[in-house]
Amino acid sequence: MDREEQRLARKARRQQARRGRILDEARRLLEEGGPTALTMSALADAADTSTPTLYYYFASKEAVADALAIQLLEEETGVMMAALESASGGVASVVGIMEARLRHYVGHPAAFRVLYLAMMDVGISQTTLEEHVYPLSARVMRELEDRLRADQAAGRVHRELRPREFANVAFFTVQGILATLIGMTQAGGTLRFGAEVLLAEAVATVRRAATPQGSPSGS
Repeated sequence: MDREEQRLARKARRQQARRGRILDEARRLLEEGGPTALTMSALADAADTSTPTLYYYFASKEAVADALAIQLLEEETGVMMAALESASGGVASVVGIMEARLRHYVGHPAAFRVLYLAMMDVGISQTTLEEHVYPLSARVMRELEDRLRADQAAGRVHRELRPREFANVAFFTVQGILATLIGMTQAGGTLRFGAEVLLAEAVATVRRAATPQGSPSGS
């Protein structure tokens, strides 16, 4: 690598670091102040940069929100794919994702609030939804569907189960638990049952729902 290439590489690293710092500060603003706290002026101050420099990296507040949403969704997808790698069988994979996803966000409630609560007000562009959000979701759901169909063909899952819908119901069951728990905590309240108790019941329900008729237990 010649001197010019080295200079360009250093510049690229600096720019990547600054972009990362901006997104970190955007995330903090949303965590601490909600959607109204994220303005380009406030973000420039928080990231210790000028407003023109901020606009060099992101053309608008919406562009910041899109980039942050992609970052958080990639983190979530990584958690779910790691769970898939360690699971064997369709139902076990669904259960593994339920457990991993719930525990990830119970450990990082601010990330859930930003991605699934604050972002609903800030907004995510249709382009980001189509090019990033939907493909990330489809990547996980396709794998779950394939594994559930394999279980179905082997008689480990009852034949009337609809794999894609079943996986989505499991996903949104955890989504509901998280939204209720984290929302209630943010409001200063408590629930009768904790995350692990609700998770255990949800997992047991999923296993029962997938069990072939006449079989004493699920896969």
